[in-house]
Amino acid sequence: MRCFIAIKPPLDISNFFHNHILSYKGFFSGKIVKPEQMHITLFFFNNLSDSQKDLVCNTLEQFHKYKSFQVTLSRYDFFYRDRTPSVCFVKASSPELFKLREDMAVKLNSLPFDRKPFKAHLTLSRIKKVENKDNLDRFLSESELKYFNVNEILFIKSELTNTGPIYTNIYNLKLMR
Repeated sequence: MRCFIAIKPPLDISNFFHNHILSYKGFFSGKIVKPEQMHITLFFFNNLSDSQKDLVCNTLEQFHKYKSFQVTLSRYDFFYRDRTPSVCFVKASSPELFKLREDMAVKLNSLPFDRKPFKAHLTLSRIKKVENKDNLDRFLSESELKYFNVNEILFIKSELTNTGPIYTNIYNLKLMR
């Protein structure tokens, strides 16, 4: 089973970033992430068994005493493939987010999650082709600070389809306020 642990910004913040990237749609071709699907991935699991899924849920439950915290979404950036932008995102930062992620990594260490270095970000678009690099560079120079409180951690199943991913919540961990 393909799944991930994530936090989601409120829909008004996702809508803001969605509308902003839409205003640049003519300068690249690719797929813009729907606001309701935007999230910050903490851990990605490509192929979990049912017993491993249950272990993730049990592990998440150990974090029920963590307090809610604030995340800052700040500046736009790209992940590159062969020196070409392939993913557009907005950077996320929070000392508590990184601490939580680190603590969870210790508890989830026996499970097969993606071990790439953690780069907290909110994906806005997957880019297939850049039509106008100057305008994308202008996009990068813009920044908009947005803040939101993280009140829950989500464990989500992701099914890939021809029309895009289908997300199903497996487990919601409510944080203390």
